[in-house]
Amino acid sequence: ARAEFALAWHLHRAERLEAAERHFVRAGELAPHDFTIRRGSMPIRGLDPMGPAFADLYTEWVQAGTPYYQRQT
Repeated sequence: ARAEFALAWHLHRAERLEAAERHFVRAGELAPHDFTIRRGSMPIRGLDPMGPAFADLYTEWVQAGTPYYQRQT
């Protein structure tokens, strides 16, 4: 996922936006609950990281049981 993100960022800087978008999407598919990858790419892609796309991401994350945070027992 991180390699896909890095490739997407490289393509974006080279103004190959359509190709970059495919790789940003793939990075998110490979790491669906990784906020660094999914939310981190939002401003690069022109999405509001506090807007509707983030609300959808957050809802998915909560429904998955907030997989990066373990409850203390």
